[in-house]
Amino acid sequence: MIEEELDKAGLPLELKYMAVIESALQTKAVSRAGAVGMWQFMYGTGKMYKLDISTYVDERKDPLSATKAACQYLSSMYKLYGDWQLAIASYNCGPGNVNKAIRRSGGKKNFWEIYKYLPSETRGYVPAFIAATYLFNYYNEHNLHPAELTLPLATDTVQVKEYVHLHDVASMLKLDENLVEELNPQYRRNIVPGSEKTPKMLVLPSVGAIKFVTQVDTINNLYLARVENRTTTPQIQTTTSTLDLDGYEKIYYTVKSGDNLGYIADWYDTYTSRIKSWNGMRGNTIKVGQKLAIYVPKSKKDFYASINDLSFSEKQSLDGKPKTVAVSRNTTVSASGYIEYTVKSGDSIWAISQRHPGNTVSSILQLNNMSSASCLQPGNVLKLNPNPNN
Repeated sequence: MIEEELDKAGLPLELKYMAVIESALQTKAVSRAGAVGMWQFMYGTGKMYKLDISTYVDERKDPLSATKAACQYLSSMYKLYGDWQLAIASYNCGPGNVNKAIRRSGGKKNFWEIYKYLPSETRGYVPAFIAATYLFNYYNEHNLHPAELTLPLATDTVQVKEYVHLHDVASMLKLDENLVEELNPQYRRNIVPGSEKTPKMLVLPSVGAIKFVTQVDTINNLYLARVENRTTTPQIQTTTSTLDLDGYEKIYYTVKSGDNLGYIADWYDTYTSRIKSWNGMRGNTIKVGQKLAIYVPKSKKDFYASINDLSFSEKQSLDGKPKTVAVSRNTTVSASGYIEYTVKSGDSIWAISQRHPGNTVSSILQLNNMSSASCLQPGNVLKLNPNPNN
């Protein structure tokens, strides 16, 4: 899909790897700064490129809409600079910072010549893009193999001209609810707010798309019944109405300073409505020290249980990262203010930098007086910068 949109826009197909370094292709990724989706758009930039960001919809999480917006942005930056590395750098730090670096360099318009005048994160961004491009083309030479695909190979898009709930769609079409949500990450409350004037797109496995057309009226009536029930008989939903709990286990999360329900839902890959339902909550207010019950897949219980012990920055770094790579608990803060991280088997400098915002490969090597990333050994204690702005 990304290649197709890049081709339509007349852009180099290699730019698809930017989505890999932005979010690891996670549609629901949310950064510390509030950038959202696979292409990590901030609110203002998303609005500038006409992405729908409203109560029910956030098109920054929609792979197709966000990719179209990214193509527009990259096209405009290439027209401005006439250089792809500068266009890529501007995607990370904005054209203002690139223009400032050009001025400070005496008018140079080459990434490597303005390198030292760019923000530290951007200095690592273009090399990361180059590395990702290399890796995706030469993975076989490093004994790496593609993971097994879990999403359906064939999907179709249908137009929805009335309000429907994704739970009802999945139930009526006998589809896995989590799959339907994963294919439609842009719908914030699992509600597709379609109308005759502004139809909304719904992505379904091909077999489900065919059934949807014949059952759309019934599915819409189920939504109307939900609305009527909330209006006439206000009550807290039961947990079984929002998630089939077979195969799930309850754990507890203790609310910390700075937390909100949206963050917690993102960390546990669930929805605020479910957390509220599980805990008998009507509003969104939570208090420090409050224990929230959360149901997680039994197969991932240990991983999700470990989140309760992470710092805020570590929990935020979970968003958009593959959930098979668990953030370590072996992190402490030293008297000097640095984070001390104990290296585990399988760690790399790059992976550690990605889990700790504000750190790059070069900054970690310099901070620890290391000459090369290959010097890393399990059991080493690394000093890391706790400040994302450094």
